[in-house]
Amino acid sequence: MTGAQCIAARLLLGWGQRTLAEKAEVAPTTLMYFEKGMRETHPRTVAAIQAVLESAGVCISEGATGGSEVEMKEIRLSDGSSVWLSGS
Repeated sequence: MTGAQCIAARLLLGWGQRTLAEKAEVAPTTLMYFEKGMRETHPRTVAAIQAVLESAGVCISEGATGGSEVEMKEIRLSDGSSVWLSGS
């Protein structure tokens, strides 16, 4: 996952950096540096961030043409219902 993919996924969920950092149990500055590409981020940290985004319903993958894609699969609402956003 790239920093740009992280930003796109976070914004699809309507989350700020602080929310994602708390859910992934990483420092907000670590997330900020990762998203901006300002520093090398440990692979375990990236994996933790990606796992939180994916558990919230965002699919992060490499596209058929080799480019990166971020697509929303499902947003689970607090009342138990779901909202889907199609990438097509």
